Amino acid sequence: MTAEPPVEGSAALTFAISTPHLLREESLNSRESLGAQVKKQLTEQWVGILFGGIVASLVISFIFYNAGKRDRKPTFYVDKPRTVVLDAQRAAFAPLVITKRNGSAPTQDIVYARYYLWNDGTEAIRKEDVLREFTIRVAGGNILGHELLTRSRPDITHIESRTDSAGSVIVTFSILEKGDGCSGHIIYEGTPDLDITCTGIAVGHAEMAVIEKAIKHEEWKFQWIPGGPILLGFIIALISVDLRTRVVRHGLSLRGAMVKQLFDIFPFIVIFGMLFVLFWFSARTIQTIPAEITKPSPTSS
Repeated sequence: MTAEPPVEGSAALTFAISTPHLLREESLNSRESLGAQVKKQLTEQWVGILFGGIVASLVISFIFYNAGKRDRKPTFYVDKPRTVVLDAQRAAFAPLVITKRNGSAPTQDIVYARYYLWNDGTEAIRKEDVLREFTIRVAGGNILGHELLTRSRPDITHIESRTDSAGSVIVTFSILEKGDGCSGHIIYEGTPDLDITCTGIAVGHAEMAVIEKAIKHEEWKFQWIPGGPILLGFIIALISVDLRTRVVRHGLSLRGAMVKQLFDIFPFIVIFGMLFVLFWFSARTIQTIPAEITKPSPTSS
Protein backbone atom coordinates (compact mmCIF):
# COMPACT_ATOMS: atom_id res chain seq x y z
CA MET A 1 0.00 0.00 0.00
CA THR A 2 1.44 3.29 -1.04
CA ALA A 3 1.59 6.17 1.39
CA GLU A 4 -0.53 9.10 0.53
CA PRO A 5 1.39 12.23 -0.15
CA PRO A 6 0.96 14.90 2.50
CA VAL A 7 -1.64 17.45 1.77
CA GLU A 8 -0.18 20.88 1.13
CA GLY A 9 -0.62 23.14 4.14
CA SER A 10 -1.34 20.29 6.62
CA ALA A 11 1.96 20.84 8.47
CA ALA A 12 1.22 24.51 8.88
CA LEU A 13 -2.28 23.69 10.09
CA THR A 14 -0.95 21.12 12.59
CA PHE A 15 1.60 23.69 13.91
CA ALA A 16 -1.04 26.37 14.20
CA ILE A 17 -3.35 24.06 16.17
CA SER A 18 -0.65 22.74 18.52
CA THR A 19 1.15 26.03 19.16
CA PRO A 20 -1.36 27.53 21.65
CA HIS A 21 -1.40 24.24 23.58
CA LEU A 22 2.40 24.14 23.71
CA LEU A 23 2.56 27.78 24.79
CA ARG A 24 0.03 27.16 27.55
CA GLU A 25 1.94 24.09 28.74
CA GLU A 26 5.25 25.96 28.70
CA SER A 27 3.67 28.85 30.56
CA LEU A 28 2.24 26.51 33.20
CA ASN A 29 5.60 24.76 33.62
CA SER A 30 7.40 28.07 33.99
CA ARG A 31 4.92 29.31 36.57
CA GLU A 32 5.79 27.15 39.53
CA SER A 33 3.95 27.55 42.77
CA LEU A 34 5.18 30.27 45.07
CA GLY A 35 6.30 27.73 47.66
CA ALA A 36 8.33 25.79 45.08
CA GLN A 37 10.02 28.96 43.85
CA VAL A 38 10.93 30.06 47.37
CA LYS A 39 12.25 26.60 48.22
CA LYS A 40 14.37 26.57 45.07
CA GLN A 41 15.89 29.95 45.84
CA LEU A 42 16.56 28.97 49.45
CA THR A 43 18.33 25.80 48.29
CA GLU A 44 20.50 27.65 45.78
CA GLN A 45 21.40 30.70 47.88
CA TRP A 46 21.32 29.49 51.49
CA VAL A 47 24.89 30.61 52.25
CA GLY A 48 24.26 34.20 51.22
CA ILE A 49 20.90 34.25 53.00
CA LEU A 50 22.49 32.94 56.22
CA PHE A 51 25.25 35.53 56.07
CA GLY A 52 22.77 38.28 55.26
CA GLY A 53 20.53 37.25 58.15
CA ILE A 54 23.43 37.45 60.58
CA VAL A 55 24.43 40.90 59.33
CA ALA A 56 20.82 42.11 59.40
CA SER A 57 20.45 40.86 62.99
CA LEU A 58 23.57 42.73 64.04
CA VAL A 59 22.37 45.93 62.35
CA ILE A 60 18.94 45.75 64.00
CA SER A 61 20.48 44.97 67.40
CA PHE A 62 22.84 47.91 67.04
CA ILE A 63 19.98 50.29 66.18
CA PHE A 64 17.81 49.19 69.10
CA TYR A 65 20.76 49.30 71.51
CA ASN A 66 21.52 52.91 70.62
CA ALA A 67 17.84 53.86 70.61
CA GLY A 68 17.44 52.59 74.18
CA LYS A 69 20.70 54.00 75.54
CA ARG A 70 20.21 56.59 78.31
CA ASP A 71 22.96 59.06 79.20
CA ARG A 72 23.61 62.66 80.17
CA LYS A 73 25.93 64.56 77.85
CA PRO A 74 26.48 68.29 78.55
CA THR A 75 28.15 69.74 75.45
CA PHE A 76 29.94 73.03 74.82
CA TYR A 77 30.98 74.57 71.50
CA VAL A 78 32.51 77.94 70.56
CA ASP A 79 31.52 79.31 67.16
CA LYS A 80 34.18 80.06 64.56
CA PRO A 81 35.57 82.47 63.55
CA ARG A 82 35.72 84.95 66.42
CA THR A 83 35.42 88.69 65.86
CA VAL A 84 38.07 91.20 66.91
CA VAL A 85 36.09 94.17 68.20
CA LEU A 86 39.14 96.30 68.97
CA ASP A 87 42.65 95.89 67.59
CA ALA A 88 44.95 97.05 70.39
CA GLN A 89 47.80 98.05 68.06
CA ARG A 90 45.58 100.20 65.85
CA ALA A 91 43.73 101.67 68.81
CA ALA A 92 47.01 102.97 70.24
CA PHE A 93 47.31 105.38 67.30
CA ALA A 94 43.61 106.38 67.24
CA PRO A 95 42.70 109.97 68.26
CA LEU A 96 40.48 108.78 71.10
CA VAL A 97 40.77 107.20 74.52
CA ILE A 98 39.20 103.76 75.12
CA THR A 99 38.87 102.48 78.66
CA LYS A 100 37.38 99.44 80.33
CA ARG A 101 34.78 99.61 83.10
CA ASN A 102 37.47 99.87 85.74
CA GLY A 103 38.93 102.91 84.00
CA SER A 104 42.08 101.24 82.66
CA ALA A 105 42.97 101.11 78.98
CA PRO A 106 43.01 97.72 77.20
CA THR A 107 46.48 96.37 76.50
CA GLN A 108 45.34 93.51 74.23
CA ASP A 109 42.71 92.94 71.56
CA ILE A 110 39.04 92.94 72.51
CA VAL A 111 37.43 89.79 71.07
CA TYR A 112 33.80 88.73 70.66
CA ALA A 113 32.99 84.99 70.79
CA ARG A 114 29.67 83.14 70.67
CA TYR A 115 29.21 79.84 72.47
CA TYR A 116 26.57 77.10 72.62
CA LEU A 117 25.81 74.88 75.61
CA TRP A 118 23.25 72.07 75.52
CA ASN A 119 22.42 68.55 76.67
CA ASP A 120 23.26 66.17 73.83
CA GLY A 121 22.29 63.08 75.82
CA THR A 122 18.96 61.32 76.20
CA GLU A 123 18.72 61.65 79.99
CA ALA A 124 17.59 64.94 81.56
CA ILE A 125 20.04 66.98 83.66
CA ARG A 126 18.34 68.62 86.63
CA LYS A 127 19.71 71.30 88.90
CA GLU A 128 20.29 68.79 91.68
CA ASP A 129 22.17 66.50 89.27
CA VAL A 130 24.98 69.06 88.83
CA LEU A 131 27.97 68.07 90.96
CA ARG A 132 30.25 70.80 89.64
CA GLU A 133 28.89 74.02 88.15
CA PHE A 134 29.13 74.62 84.40
CA THR A 135 31.86 77.27 84.26
CA ILE A 136 33.20 79.05 81.17
CA ARG A 137 36.79 80.34 81.21
CA VAL A 138 39.18 81.97 78.76
CA ALA A 139 42.67 80.56 79.24
CA GLY A 140 45.08 83.51 79.45
CA GLY A 141 42.33 86.07 78.85
CA ASN A 142 40.15 88.39 80.88
CA ILE A 143 36.37 88.21 80.40
CA LEU A 144 34.95 91.73 80.20
CA GLY A 145 31.29 90.94 79.61
CA HIS A 146 28.80 88.20 78.82
CA GLU A 147 25.16 87.81 77.84
CA LEU A 148 22.73 85.02 77.00
CA LEU A 149 21.37 85.29 73.46
CA THR A 150 18.97 82.35 73.10
CA ARG A 151 17.44 79.84 75.49
CA SER A 152 15.32 76.80 74.71
CA ARG A 153 11.97 76.72 76.55
CA PRO A 154 12.92 79.58 78.90
CA ASP A 155 9.80 79.16 81.05
CA ILE A 156 10.86 75.58 81.84
CA THR A 157 14.66 75.49 81.74
CA HIS A 158 15.21 78.84 83.57
CA ILE A 159 18.72 79.16 82.16
CA GLU A 160 20.74 82.04 83.63
CA SER A 161 24.37 83.16 83.63
CA ARG A 162 26.46 85.05 86.17
CA THR A 163 30.08 85.93 86.90
CA ASP A 164 32.00 84.50 89.84
CA SER A 165 34.78 86.13 91.84
CA ALA A 166 37.44 84.81 89.44
CA GLY A 167 35.79 86.48 86.43
CA SER A 168 34.50 83.20 84.96
CA VAL A 169 30.95 82.78 83.59
CA ILE A 170 28.72 80.26 85.37
CA VAL A 171 25.61 78.90 83.62
CA THR A 172 22.76 77.67 85.82
CA PHE A 173 19.39 76.08 84.99
CA SER A 174 16.47 74.17 86.45
CA ILE A 175 16.47 71.31 83.92
CA LEU A 176 18.05 70.46 80.58
CA GLU A 177 16.30 67.70 78.68
CA LYS A 178 17.55 66.33 75.36
CA GLY A 179 18.33 69.26 73.05
CA ASP A 180 17.75 71.90 75.71
CA GLY A 181 20.42 74.56 76.11
CA CYS A 182 21.43 78.11 75.39
CA SER A 183 23.74 80.28 73.37
CA GLY A 184 25.53 83.38 74.54
CA HIS A 185 28.44 85.64 73.85
CA ILE A 186 31.45 86.67 75.84
CA ILE A 187 33.70 89.66 75.25
CA TYR A 188 37.22 89.18 76.49
CA GLU A 189 40.62 90.81 76.40
CA GLY A 190 43.19 88.67 74.65
CA THR A 191 44.06 87.15 71.29
CA PRO A 192 41.43 85.46 69.06
CA ASP A 193 43.14 82.07 69.35
CA LEU A 194 42.86 81.69 73.12
CA ASP A 195 41.20 78.52 74.40
CA ILE A 196 37.65 79.00 75.68
CA THR A 197 36.75 76.06 77.87
CA CYS A 198 33.76 74.96 79.90
CA THR A 199 34.06 72.61 82.85
CA GLY A 200 31.39 70.89 84.87
CA ILE A 201 30.10 67.47 85.80
CA ALA A 202 26.70 65.91 86.40
CA VAL A 203 25.50 62.69 87.99
CA GLY A 204 26.60 59.56 86.14
CA HIS A 205 30.18 60.73 85.38
CA ALA A 206 28.71 63.16 82.83
CA GLU A 207 31.61 65.54 82.31
CA MET A 208 31.30 68.55 80.04
CA ALA A 209 32.28 67.67 76.44
CA VAL A 210 34.08 70.55 74.73
CA ILE A 211 33.91 69.91 70.98
CA GLU A 212 35.95 71.50 68.22
CA LYS A 213 33.54 70.97 65.30
CA ALA A 214 29.78 71.25 65.09
CA ILE A 215 27.14 71.95 62.50
CA LYS A 216 23.88 73.83 62.92
CA HIS A 217 20.64 71.87 62.66
CA GLU A 218 19.47 73.78 59.59
CA GLU A 219 22.75 73.13 57.76
CA TRP A 220 22.54 69.42 58.60
CA LYS A 221 19.04 69.13 57.08
CA PHE A 222 20.14 71.03 53.98
CA GLN A 223 23.05 68.67 53.39
CA TRP A 224 21.42 65.29 54.00
CA ILE A 225 17.63 65.40 53.59
CA PRO A 226 17.49 66.09 49.79
CA GLY A 227 19.69 63.08 49.08
CA GLY A 228 17.27 60.58 50.69
CA PRO A 229 14.33 60.83 48.25
CA ILE A 230 16.68 61.01 45.27
CA LEU A 231 18.49 57.82 46.29
CA LEU A 232 15.22 56.02 47.09
CA GLY A 233 13.71 57.01 43.74
CA PHE A 234 16.81 55.82 41.90
CA ILE A 235 16.68 52.42 43.63
CA ILE A 236 12.95 52.00 42.89
CA ALA A 237 13.55 52.86 39.21
CA LEU A 238 16.33 50.25 38.94
CA ILE A 239 14.15 47.57 40.56
CA SER A 240 11.23 48.39 38.25
CA VAL A 241 13.39 48.17 35.11
CA ASP A 242 14.92 44.87 36.26
CA LEU A 243 11.48 43.46 37.06
CA ARG A 244 10.13 44.37 33.62
CA THR A 245 13.15 42.75 31.98
CA ARG A 246 12.59 39.49 33.86
CA VAL A 247 8.91 39.38 32.86
CA VAL A 248 9.23 40.42 29.20
CA ARG A 249 12.61 39.04 28.14
CA HIS A 250 12.77 35.86 30.23
CA GLY A 251 9.07 34.99 30.08
CA LEU A 252 8.60 34.72 33.84
CA SER A 253 5.34 35.40 35.58
CA LEU A 254 5.16 38.57 37.64
CA ARG A 255 5.08 36.59 40.88
CA GLY A 256 8.01 34.41 39.86
CA ALA A 257 10.01 37.41 38.73
CA MET A 258 9.40 39.17 42.05
CA VAL A 259 10.50 36.12 44.06
CA LYS A 260 13.66 35.68 42.04
CA GLN A 261 14.40 39.38 42.17
CA LEU A 262 13.98 39.43 45.95
CA PHE A 263 16.60 36.73 46.40
CA ASP A 264 18.91 38.27 43.80
CA ILE A 265 18.93 41.69 45.46
CA PHE A 266 19.25 40.30 48.99
CA PRO A 267 23.07 40.68 49.00
CA PHE A 268 22.64 44.32 48.02
CA ILE A 269 20.22 44.81 50.90
CA VAL A 270 22.89 43.45 53.23
CA ILE A 271 25.48 45.80 51.74
CA PHE A 272 23.14 48.76 52.19
CA GLY A 273 22.64 47.69 55.80
CA MET A 274 26.38 47.72 56.41
CA LEU A 275 26.66 51.12 54.72
CA PHE A 276 23.87 52.37 56.98
CA VAL A 277 25.87 51.33 60.05
CA LEU A 278 28.94 53.14 58.71
CA PHE A 279 26.81 56.22 58.03
CA TRP A 280 25.40 56.00 61.55
CA PHE A 281 28.91 56.02 63.03
CA SER A 282 30.04 58.90 60.81
CA ALA A 283 26.89 60.91 61.58
CA ARG A 284 27.44 60.52 65.31
CA THR A 285 30.90 62.06 64.95
CA ILE A 286 29.27 65.22 63.54
CA GLN A 287 27.78 67.17 66.42
CA THR A 288 24.55 68.99 65.56
CA ILE A 289 23.60 72.14 67.47
CA PRO A 290 19.86 72.08 68.36
CA ALA A 291 17.70 74.42 66.30
CA GLU A 292 16.16 76.13 69.36
CA ILE A 293 19.48 77.72 70.37
CA THR A 294 20.68 78.77 66.90
CA LYS A 295 17.93 81.31 66.26
CA PRO A 296 19.32 84.65 65.04
CA SER A 297 17.03 86.82 67.17
CA PRO A 298 18.59 87.37 70.61
CA THR A 299 16.77 87.33 73.91
CA SER A 300 18.19 89.30 76.76
CA SER A 301 19.12 87.54 79.94
